[in-house]
Amino acid sequence: MIARSVAALLLLVGAEAFAQQQGAPGRWAKAGWQYRNVNFENAGYMGSDMDTTDTGSSALTYYGGKNAFRDAFAPARSRGFAVTSERFRNTGRWSLYGNFRFARYEDFDVRYASSADPYTDNPYQIVDSLSGDWKKQHYLLETKVLSPRINRCMRAGIGLKYEVLNGARQKDPRPLDKTIGIELVPSVIFQVTGRLTIGVNGYYKRRREDLTISLENHLRSQEVYKLLGLGEYLYNAPVIVSAGISRAYRGNTFGGGLNLGYDLASFSKLRLGLTWKSSSENAVDGTSIPFQAGRHAYTDLGLKMVYQRSAGGNDQSLILTGGYRDIADTEYIQVLNTATQQYEIIHSAEMHHMSKAFADLGYSVLWNRQGIPRWILNLEAGMRAWEQRYPGTSGRRSMHVLSAGAGVSRRVALGRGNLEIDYRVSLRNTLDEQLVYLTKSYARNFAANYILMPDHAYHSLAHLGSGADVRYTFPDFGQPFSAYLKAAFSRYQNLGVNEYYPSKAGNNHLSITVGLFN
Repeated sequence: MIARSVAALLLLVGAEAFAQQQGAPGRWAKAGWQYRNVNFENAGYMGSDMDTTDTGSSALTYYGGKNAFRDAFAPARSRGFAVTSERFRNTGRWSLYGNFRFARYEDFDVRYASSADPYTDNPYQIVDSLSGDWKKQHYLLETKVLSPRINRCMRAGIGLKYEVLNGARQKDPRPLDKTIGIELVPSVIFQVTGRLTIGVNGYYKRRREDLTISLENHLRSQEVYKLLGLGEYLYNAPVIVSAGISRAYRGNTFGGGLNLGYDLASFSKLRLGLTWKSSSENAVDGTSIPFQAGRHAYTDLGLKMVYQRSAGGNDQSLILTGGYRDIADTEYIQVLNTATQQYEIIHSAEMHHMSKAFADLGYSVLWNRQGIPRWILNLEAGMRAWEQRYPGTSGRRSMHVLSAGAGVSRRVALGRGNLEIDYRVSLRNTLDEQLVYLTKSYARNFAANYILMPDHAYHSLAHLGSGADVRYTFPDFGQPFSAYLKAAFSRYQNLGVNEYYPSKAGNNHLSITVGLFN
């Protein structure tokens, strides 16, 4: 009897110690896991599908990496730091989410790019034949707010996202690029019955990018290329820059969404989100005599379905996401009116087309102890497909890609603190690919030879990725604060070889983070 009492006391003390040691990082891990399940454009499910919580994390991260296996625009190496702060708060009435990030970093030996972010679907970009070092700054402010019940059957929400990216290259021709994006997502959700909910939301995004290219050495002219898509560029010849040029991008995206939710039981829920967006962005060269560089437009269709189940102290989720984007890009033929000194459009046509589709399926399970995750397992598989056409030159590019990944996280008490180890691995394989480009005898074919073909070869290869994170959370030094130290390493490499990548190579990235749970 005494032995059983002592054993029970030891178990109780051990459980209390585990709860104290795991509390801050455990609450943070579970809030992040739950937010992934409710992260629809509509903020409505933040209230019903997340635990009552008030947890946050603030951190300072230093990171660096080297890229031996890189595409046309990737840097040879990079380094920088980031300050982040993220918080979840659900009081039972109001539900709030906030995220702030500031990053300052350097990219070294970046080839061809004249934009701080060249990885966009807009084909109307400016490139050059040189490489150089970039200095960049990135700001992100994101928030979602969900109100208490209105008339006992409705809740209103709003999402706001503000993002700024600045970049400059330290070599002639010297691009200075600034991009600002603002997103606004108003939403409402209705409790139709005890189990059924219906939500609707609107969507608006304003994007503005200003690019100027100047020369420090005005005695030596430089060449740039104004891309049109799929290896084509304006006039099939470089543009000579003797003083400087400018380009402005102005875009608007409108859309909306529909959400359906059904509670199958008290421990299982099904959520569905459907979205639609329509976007149009104009690229204009110059200011006093503007020249229409092109119009980039697309339509998006999106789907997200989430099944959640909580039973036996464990939480599970199955998430299916999919999307389709149809892109149509318009070029203009213009003449200069000598009387007005303005360009006039005499003809326009959709010259570049692209369609993209994806589908991802993910499964995740949390093994909890006293409601706090000890193990997290993630499994995922995905499919990507895209087709690109430039009918004027019979150019065509297509690719189908299959991907899979797995990850596991383990949390244990270590001394008076907490240790978390996370490991993940991913595989990407191209099922089929095609590239048709007819070279021109009267042009350099610069964009095709140095950007299009190497980039296609990069994506045609099988890729293997892996990474590990180790985080130690120190004992609480004052409620509700817990400091932590985290180290992360990731590697990404090719598994096959081709003409442009004759040997296997890898990209290695390392980061160190000092943070605070609060």
